[in-house]
Order: sequence, then structure tokens, then C-alpha cells
Amino acid sequence: MTDINETGAGKDVPLVTDLDGTLIKTDLLVVAVKQLVKKNILYLPLFFFWLLKGNAYLKKKIFERVKIDTAALPFNEAVKQFLLSEYNNGRKIILATASPETEAKKLAVLFPVFSEVYGTANNVNLKGLNKRNKLVQVFGEKGFDYIGDADADLVIFEACRFAYLVDPSAALSKKVKLVTTVKQTWTA
Repeated sequence: MTDINETGAGKDVPLVTDLDGTLIKTDLLVVAVKQLVKKNILYLPLFFFWLLKGNAYLKKKIFERVKIDTAALPFNEAVKQFLLSEYNNGRKIILATASPETEAKKLAVLFPVFSEVYGTANNVNLKGLNKRNKLVQVFGEKGFDYIGDADADLVIFEACRFAYLVDPSAALSKKVKLVTTVKQTWTA
């Protein structure tokens, strides 16, 4: 029998959350790009050459050159409190992001509810289908619940048991409801 907590989700089913636009109200890549350009505008032309080697390589090169103050990032307090509540109820919480895994792990130190952290690493951009494949490989099809905010998350929502949406567009909300059960939606 599945142990059910007050949100109606089984404690034995992990809860996976995205980072950018979901747990935090910004995008780490945007923060890093702004910081790097402010440091030296001459980095801008390099972005094109780095991107030729893929999104993961671009992120690697940008984040090698900046230091993000993770403590200053604006958390989505409603999502943060939900994760904390689920964690306190005994649920396994996972952070899965397209941001670099190294940066995600720094953030996880500040908010230590995560039992696992997955991010862009080893030239694999953990976004969309790549993230879906990773989560299905680890937890199985419909073996996890997912909190996300973007169109790129739709393939992940198709593979999760329950969806939680953060500031979704009307179109995304409608699409997600066609592929899984939406348990909660947070709006700004």
C-alpha cells in the first residue's frame, strides 16, 4: 500500500523539480551571461563559436568564467515551501536542471532537501528529451512527479505521474492536462 501524505502524493514516489523559472525566479544562464558581458563585452563574439559545439559546451565555457552568488538568487518561495513540506513528510526530492550540474549542487547546499542533483554535464544538455530520458532511466516511466514551467518540460510531463506547474502559459497548461494529471499550479 502506498503511503499518502497530505498532498495526496505517495511518499515512495520521488518529487523532481526544475530549477530555472521554477525553484528560482530567474535563469542561471541569463544571470551568468549578464555577469560575463558586464565583466568584458568582448566575450559576446565567443558565444557563437562556443554554441557551435553545442548548448552544453556553451554553458560550460560561460560558467567557467563567472561566479554566481547562489545565496542571492531569488527563490520562488511557494515552491520552496512546498518542497520543504514534502521533504519533511519523508518524500525524496530531486533537483534536475539544464543549468550546469556544478551550479545546481552549489544551490543544493543552500537548500539541503535534495537527495540527488542532476544537471548539464559531460557535454549533455539536461533539457527536454535528455532530462526526460535521465529521469525515466533512474525512476521509470510514471515513477516520479515533476515540477516545471516551460514548453521544453512537456516531454517530461508526459513521462511523470503527476505534474506541478509554475507560471505556465495557457497553452502549456492545456497541453500538460492532456498528458498527465496536474496536481497544483503556482502563479505569480
